Amino acid sequence: MEKPTIRQAKAKDAPLLPAVERSAAQAFLQFTDLAWLATGDVQSVKQHLEFIRRGLERVAVDAEESHFSMEPSRAKTFTYMKSPLDQLIREEELDAA
Repeated sequence: MEKPTIRQAKAKDAPLLPAVERSAAQAFLQFTDLAWLATGDVQSVKQHLEFIRRGLERVAVDAEESHFSMEPSRAKTFTYMKSPLDQLIREEELDAA
């Protein structure tokens, strides 16, 4: 399996990132106390764009980076965001099954 490269998120990534969040949230279904996170709201494209503008969002991409703009079904990615307000670090994975 190809090892992804982590890079600064770009504006072109933003429209796909809410789907990454929704997919990642499904992992919380296995924990009764956290299952509510799986049905909660995700950040909007506008919010992701603001994190990207401020340099606070990262994505993991394959060598071709084709999964974002051309083949979303191949996506193997996560976002890494660090909020300067609360030092929140969040990793999210998109299941590309």
